[in-house]
This record gives sequence, C-alpha cells and structure tokens, in this order.
Amino acid sequence: MRRTRLASWPQKSHFKVVVLRSPIVGADGSTSDTMPTVPNAGDPRRPPRGRTSDDPKRRRGPAESIADLLPRMLEEVGLGATAIAVQVIRAWDEAVGPEFHPHCRPDGVRNGVIQARVRDSSWMQRLQLEKPRILARLRERLGETAPKDLRLRIGPVD
Repeated sequence: MRRTRLASWPQKSHFKVVVLRSPIVGADGSTSDTMPTVPNAGDPRRPPRGRTSDDPKRRRGPAESIADLLPRMLEEVGLGATAIAVQVIRAWDEAVGPEFHPHCRPDGVRNGVIQARVRDSSWMQRLQLEKPRILARLRERLGETAPKDLRLRIGPVD
C-alpha cells in the first residue's frame, strides 16, 4: 500500500490520499498490474457502451435549425428575456436608420420597453417624433417579441 500526503491548504485542515494497488483480474482469470486499454474488450456478456442505432431513447425526426432551437432552449433555462433583449439590440440599427444610428444607442429591454440613450435634447425630440416608425420596424422584424414602448434618456452614446 502506498500513501501520499498532499501539501497543506491555507486553512488548518490536511488531506490524505490513499492509493491502493491490487492486481487486475481479467475475464479469463489472468492477473495484470496495468489497466486494459479497452475495458472488457471482447466480453460478450457486456452490452456495448453508448447509444446504438436501435436505441429507443434516441430522438428521431427532422433536423431543427439552430435559429429555431436556441430561443426555445434559452427559455427553458430561464434566459428567454435576455435572448429577446439581444435580438432587439441587434435589430436597433436597422430600425432607427442611418440618420439616427450615430446619435442613439440601446441600453436594453425592461418589461417590454426598450431603454435607449441619445446624445442631447434635440436628438431626443427628433427620436420621440420617430418613435411610432421605430417601434413599427421593430415589430416587423421581431414579431410578437418586439418591445411595446421606447424610453429615451440623455447620456453618452460612444
């Protein structure tokens, strides 16, 4: 039997690791000190590892695109709102157009309202007048996940 003591951790506890070595007995009764490269290779009593082609748990059906699969998976793990916010932020530049893009930036989406920063009060007024058009473009692109309102505040855009 061989014992190995690990170095102490900053706490006052010590760990001991005990390594036991015993001969490995093969299927034919032979003994060896080394592990076989493939465990139980050629043993007809053991089922093959992994899934086989006739595995009933394996899902069959048409392949799904990642664009359809990812939002559903994010919703299942509780990140659906984050995924929607990312989609809105990506669609923002197209929705506001090239004239307003350099002067405003989205901050995120909270409770169905997109929060955005604008450079100054004159740009805020212009964007307030364009708000129905911006929301309509977001609805066209995102469908039912589009934000219902737009709130603007003055702040740094760069």
